Amino acid sequence: MFGNSRILSNFLVFEGLDGSGTTTQLGILEEELSRREIPHLISAEPTTSPIGQLIREALSGRLVLERDTLARLFAADRAEHLFGKHGMVPRSEAGELVICDRYLFSSLAYQGSEIGLERVWN
Repeated sequence: MFGNSRILSNFLVFEGLDGSGTTTQLGILEEELSRREIPHLISAEPTTSPIGQLIREALSGRLVLERDTLARLFAADRAEHLFGKHGMVPRSEAGELVICDRYLFSSLAYQGSEIGLERVWN
């Protein structure tokens, strides 16, 4: 995956349809983890990075992009989300619990219907 064989440990993903309550459940979990002083990272895809902001602009319709371009932006956002300086892999390797609102299955569901599952998976 992304030319890197590292595997996330301590990794939990909340997946679900829009409006299914994943963000609400993450908020509840974050409160409890903070209360118990358990080191953790709560994150989401698309991220709040500049790449993630471009994705959000496209999803809202304020920025028009080709479907393939949007899928590539999602892949770039995930690569930074995983391997960036404060990304999920470094935080996981430091022993933190890493929890993400949406991840691979959302990409497969949303972009897979647009450009094909194999392209998204790759």
